[in-house]
Amino acid sequence: MRMRGVFVIVGSFWFVLSLGANHRSPAAEDRSPSLVVVVSVDQFAYEYLERFRAGFVEGGLFRRCQRDGAWFTNCHHRHGVTTTAPGHSVQMTGAYPETNGIVDNGWIDRATGKEVYCMADPHAKLVGHQAGDEPVSPRNLISDTLGDRLKIVTGGRSKVFSVSLKDRAAILLAGHAADGAFWLSKSGHWVTSDAYRTELPPYLRSANPEGPAARFSGKTWNLLYDRGRYQHPQTEDSFAEGPPAGMKANFPHQLAEAGTKSFLRQMEVSPFGNELAIEAARLIVADEDLGKDEFPDILGINLASNDYVGHCFGPESLEVEDMTYRTDELLGEFVDYVNERLGGRRWIFVLTADHGVAPIPERVARRKIAAKRNALVLDSRSQSGSAHQMLEAYLQKGLGVGNQKPGLVMAVIESQVYLRADHPALKGDDFQRAQRLTRDWLLSQNNVAAAVTREQILSGGATGRLEAALKRSFHPRRSGDVLFCLEPYDIEGSTTATHGSPWDYDTHVPLLINEFGNQSPEGGLPHGRFNRLVSPAMIAPTLAALLHVPPPGGCLEQALSELLSRESPHSAP
Repeated sequence: MRMRGVFVIVGSFWFVLSLGANHRSPAAEDRSPSLVVVVSVDQFAYEYLERFRAGFVEGGLFRRCQRDGAWFTNCHHRHGVTTTAPGHSVQMTGAYPETNGIVDNGWIDRATGKEVYCMADPHAKLVGHQAGDEPVSPRNLISDTLGDRLKIVTGGRSKVFSVSLKDRAAILLAGHAADGAFWLSKSGHWVTSDAYRTELPPYLRSANPEGPAARFSGKTWNLLYDRGRYQHPQTEDSFAEGPPAGMKANFPHQLAEAGTKSFLRQMEVSPFGNELAIEAARLIVADEDLGKDEFPDILGINLASNDYVGHCFGPESLEVEDMTYRTDELLGEFVDYVNERLGGRRWIFVLTADHGVAPIPERVARRKIAAKRNALVLDSRSQSGSAHQMLEAYLQKGLGVGNQKPGLVMAVIESQVYLRADHPALKGDDFQRAQRLTRDWLLSQNNVAAAVTREQILSGGATGRLEAALKRSFHPRRSGDVLFCLEPYDIEGSTTATHGSPWDYDTHVPLLINEFGNQSPEGGLPHGRFNRLVSPAMIAPTLAALLHVPPPGGCLEQALSELLSRESPHSAP
């Protein structure tokens, strides 16, 4: 397995490693959970739990967590670029992108000037039936994960698995040393990377040439409940929504036939994508006998269809509300399944999200609240062209250089500006000057809320709240030379609704932790409603403490102290 030195650890680590060579004591086994399941619901804003709470059912997950679990009401991602890969990277490493290296879903390779996908690995090979998919692996994740740490301590005898429709979510939940991370290929089949294994397990091989999703061919997505039960207006409001090709804006939504061009995308943008992921998770639990021996196991699950639906229909849509209710029921059924499989053995369930989502700006503007799409370009009064072109012209003028090729600006992607550091006009102090000019140009745009330079970050000058969040998203070898964020409700791009900012609607996510099967007379984990400001990066050190193993090597957060005491002053919500 190719790894970037993440396990080259010296000194006292040899003592930790030696623990794996010996059988753990019966006392430790009694205290540790037999299985940990971490579910990351993609693009799941915390406010959904409050807005839709009247619609949750007793057998679902959320009422169960309200009654019996630890419910953290104030959980926020602390990094500024709140996209999918960074959001998943922090959950099982306890480290932010500044440490784990996953600064975005992609970044610019300065040597080539080309964008690099976060999980790309040209040396890897995909395993399983796939067509048109690029090779990927955990190689670009600099930190180790909780699963990696558990593998070290137990000498490889603990099992670690993950599953998602997205490769980046599955890989980042699993880490480097997992037994398997599985995702759906472009051909609609479960696949993995040879970084994990050389064969796909039999239980994930589909006999259908069109893949395991084919059973949803032509299926109709109807509302789960009677229409009167929904918070959404009785007349469905689909203003500014952007359903995928072949799918209507309003219910019901009928999927295309399997094998057609639009089928897989429509399946992903529906509750059937989550059903497929949970079905695979059940197969992993059963066929791998997770939680059945003395060594604790970990299963990571990402529900990606919530993200796909949110991007297409927006957070105010009837589709998102229905997906939330379906997620509640689907996870409630999964918990029942695991309880039955483990027969009373102690296990822990964690739910969080990689990010929230901004409202569709056109809908926000309809309510007379300032919101723009592609605001950075639209607000440049007397200039025309892309932000890249406008910034290039500004820098040339500010530095007193003529128009030359290649330009001073290498790329403007997402919320980062990459300058051409090796450009003759950017030698010595001119490189820092160009950074400051870039920052000043960005801040002169009415829709840019904050901008911070590489120079500021490396010298410790990024001290404001927004600047500090952007700093946590900065890695010196992968990030741009100026990071910035737009004002609230402003977004870039054509995606109907999106995320990626340090604002509340993107950072505020659920953190729910429930313990099952504990027969100890001392009682289980404290439960109740906790209002302290916490972060999803606290999941890894908390679970490490409950598993009685050291946290991941790059972990920068403390464990949730509320869960490490047998007594809690809080009452259930």
